[in-house]
Amino acid sequence: MTTLILGGGVSGLLAAWHLHRRGKSVEVWEAESVIGGWVQTLPWPTEDGLPGRLEKGPQGILVRSDSPAERLFRRLELPLRSPGKGARWVGKGDRLIPVPAHPLGLMTSPLMGWSTKFRMALEPFQPIGPEEPEEGLADFIARRAGRGMAEELLPAMVAGILAAPPQVLSVDAIPMLRKWESFGSLFNGVRKSGISHLQVPEGGMGALTDRLASLLPCVRTSLRAKSLEALPEGRWRVQGEGHSLEAERVILALPAYAAAELLAPHSSSAAGALGAI
Repeated sequence: MTTLILGGGVSGLLAAWHLHRRGKSVEVWEAESVIGGWVQTLPWPTEDGLPGRLEKGPQGILVRSDSPAERLFRRLELPLRSPGKGARWVGKGDRLIPVPAHPLGLMTSPLMGWSTKFRMALEPFQPIGPEEPEEGLADFIARRAGRGMAEELLPAMVAGILAAPPQVLSVDAIPMLRKWESFGSLFNGVRKSGISHLQVPEGGMGALTDRLASLLPCVRTSLRAKSLEALPEGRWRVQGEGHSLEAERVILALPAYAAAELLAPHSSSAAGALGAI
């Protein structure tokens, strides 16, 4: 059974890799000239000409011991390392302050004033919120640990992991937060669930998508899907720029707006939901 995956970002490449490991026939189309989407590591020489790099998107991944993420990198034979102190910095006043890499470091960090730290210390005494309606990430942290943490520290903590400001993200962008809250408090949840540490694969985050692509039989770049046509017996024909393919299954690992365009002729409700994102 042939599966065509549209989108060569980390989601599409991971889906293709899992299917390929199960013996399935897969092909990936990526509209851009390079794979990876937001997970790319770009060369960025230093001012004195030494080699350096710049992450296009996320700067690392949160990993717990023997977690699915750690097992994934182990299977891919991609060593993980800590970015070390000072991997992320926040400008405050006239100086740069390193963002703590460990939750306990929050209480001693000069990033926040004592009033903010005092409010954070009250987090275990806050009531558990309802799962609905959906809550924003910044609002969730403000409710649990105070507005000071949500405004002063949260943006720096999530920028290198989610590559987006917390004001536009759902709390479900970090699924562990709801799980931790279910223990009565975030601090108690972290203690019982284990602490995740920020890790980076050797060579940068782009090493992940590069390795996945290297293990796949067919990854085409500069090939954007133009139309999705339903065929008899549940098959699909996907037309690209100068290329077409018939497949038993099609996986849309695309931005929501791009997926909405392809699905519009087949499901107006799905296209409308995706288009609203």
